[in-house]
Amino acid sequence: MNKIRRTFLYALVAGVVLWQTPAYAAWPDKPIRLVWPFATGGMGASLARILSEGLSQRLGQAVFVDAKPGGGIIGFQFVKNAAPDGYMLLVLESFYGLFAPVGTPKEILDRLNRETAAVLASPAVQQQLKTLVIESAPDTSPKYFIGQIKSETARWSPVIQQSGITGD
Repeated sequence: MNKIRRTFLYALVAGVVLWQTPAYAAWPDKPIRLVWPFATGGMGASLARILSEGLSQRLGQAVFVDAKPGGGIIGFQFVKNAAPDGYMLLVLESFYGLFAPVGTPKEILDRLNRETAAVLASPAVQQQLKTLVIESAPDTSPKYFIGQIKSETARWSPVIQQSGITGD
């Protein structure tokens, strides 16, 4: 009887430990989709392919580019409505960055940032970027990236408003 209780207790403790282990601990355990919100071709699509190849190698999981032509809106909505699990990311040419759905766990975002920075810092990728006339940012941290987005938004918002440009 004592042995049965001990076994049950061990099983219960193991169940609690497994229950408390976050689902993203094994991330990625399936292919990752980089959504390119335009037709294939051009520098941005080339960068997305370079990034997908490097991330595939570093993460040990397939990372593929999925073109969603439609002026950016279709791809944006596709990723916006995706599960926040790190398996669907938006590649934007205007900022040359990856965007994940709101609610994606910080641990996944941090790993994506580390792995993306490592890919971009590799000599082979640096050479590929030079042929595309693209330089990687001096700082690849999310804080720097968000600052760049805010700066560009502040810079271009008055122009967009004055010209009457809309997203329709």
